[in-house]
Amino acid sequence: MEGGLAAANSAHFAIMSPTSHAYFDYDIQAIDLKKVYEFNPIPDSLPIDKHAFILGGECNLWSEHIPTQN
Repeated sequence: MEGGLAAANSAHFAIMSPTSHAYFDYDIQAIDLKKVYEFNPIPDSLPIDKHAFILGGECNLWSEHIPTQN
């Protein structure tokens, strides 16, 4: 989040993808779906005139971590 926040504050576009909310390559028990669903990619500390620089969020999944039986 810090990198995206710094980018937006410098008038650069960013896509937010924090490990805490958006990495799906962990065991299913490690993911809190409510936390993922409620994730807001625009940090509260970002000034409103910089909100447009946050393009959204992105979730990540690496297929090599998916069990082959599924």
